[in-house]
Amino acid sequence: MLTTTAVAAELQTKDVGDSSEIDTVLSTIEILPAPPLDPMLATILDPGEASILQIAKAHGISGVLMDERRGRRVAVDVFGFEVAGTCALLLRAKKLSLIPEVRAPLDRIIVNGLFISTRLRTECLRLAGE
Repeated sequence: MLTTTAVAAELQTKDVGDSSEIDTVLSTIEILPAPPLDPMLATILDPGEASILQIAKAHGISGVLMDERRGRRVAVDVFGFEVAGTCALLLRAKKLSLIPEVRAPLDRIIVNGLFISTRLRTECLRLAGE
């Protein structure tokens, strides 16, 4: 798994109680320098999302993890990437027995500021069998 310095910086500047956990997770991920942003992408996406799309394209990566709706649309419609979000990632982690349940980490993520609609949360929990 990899990310960019732009995404790492966004995560590290968030005002959440889990900053040490964020640092721990980031230490396990390859962090590439954020490329100079394509002017078109820079006008429609935040630097983290734009950098992820550019890095994925440059490295021939076919799928990205992205939650923001506009970024997901650009990833699919412009770049043809497969896109997964936080719920898909949690469901996969449970399926692989990396986590015992989806509910607790999902609710923790929501409490720490990631907007997930009630409908998506309900569907994610239904798919998890919780």
